[in-house]
Amino acid sequence: MLGLMTLGTSRVDSFWSMAWMRIAAGFFVAATLPITQSLVAEAVPKNGLGVAFGTLAFASHLSGAGAAQLAARLSWRTAYRVMGTGTLGLSLFIWTFMPDVDAGVSRGASKLSLREWLNVEATKVRMVFQKRTFLALLAGGIVGCVPWHALSFSMMYFQSFGFSAMDVGNMMALQGVGRAMGSYMGGYLGDVLAAKSPLHGRAFMAQITISLGMLVLLFPLYLLPWSTEYYNSYAASLFLFGFVSTWCNPGVDRPLWAELVHPDSRGTIVAWWTFIAGSFGSICGAPLVGWLAQAALGYRPGGGGQNTEALSEALLLCTMLPWALCFVAYSAIHCTYQLDVPQAKQKKDEPEFICLGRID
Repeated sequence: MLGLMTLGTSRVDSFWSMAWMRIAAGFFVAATLPITQSLVAEAVPKNGLGVAFGTLAFASHLSGAGAAQLAARLSWRTAYRVMGTGTLGLSLFIWTFMPDVDAGVSRGASKLSLREWLNVEATKVRMVFQKRTFLALLAGGIVGCVPWHALSFSMMYFQSFGFSAMDVGNMMALQGVGRAMGSYMGGYLGDVLAAKSPLHGRAFMAQITISLGMLVLLFPLYLLPWSTEYYNSYAASLFLFGFVSTWCNPGVDRPLWAELVHPDSRGTIVAWWTFIAGSFGSICGAPLVGWLAQAALGYRPGGGGQNTEALSEALLLCTMLPWALCFVAYSAIHCTYQLDVPQAKQKKDEPEFICLGRID
């Protein structure tokens, strides 16, 4: 369906048809995250979850950077056709060479009535929200997603003091490469720290990456002079920011999601986190930067240096403050994780109840 939606986008001829196609495509993209979470958590041992999720994130960021370069060199309609065709080809490959080993389980689950299915899902959701560590991860995600959406204004910020669109595109590509490399490194370091300190390692990991990301981001947003002569410094700082700021998801979030709940609820925990935290970040991130810059900090079209200062201050407010709150939320995992781990182990030893809607 994602491939069809992407191909369909290449044929739109109005803003609203484009918007609806993008909404539909986003829906199907979001559906893949819970699926990959469940598949990886079942196939990979606990001490290798970080590396596995880091490898997936590396591939995702790298393909995103490649798609951006493709879009820059082709017309947008051609780019959508190429990506849609590639997605359909990948779907056919998966359908052919990766058979569904849970097909029998799925057929059993499909025998549930609507009421039974709703009761099962309600039970899963209740179990997920009873996990203190999940609530800490959710709180951290709600505030932690805001800066990433706010940074969509960074391209406008760099162009406001003279960088060309090509310069900014190259810097964003470097940041993307840094994020890809950092995602793998984050997964690896998360596994290492978890092995050395099972109850506190991943919490320390979150604190380290949040602190480093905030520190490095100060350079392009505040400390470096607003001059195109410092292109290399801006490019290096953005690469380093991408490298050190992306460790949480593969090294902390996704391994903990896999450990906290019964295997049948792994998709549920990801879906709810993505829905709540991702939605909050989308709604509050970029719109908040725009409102602050224009309504509170004096941004005006053609304002020159005043606009640069307004965007800089708005970006600082919408990144540093949320990430400081995110640091506090993830710090709570030091206390919550050791309380949730015994319960999680007990639940995993209990019989499965999801397929038939009852405890056998």
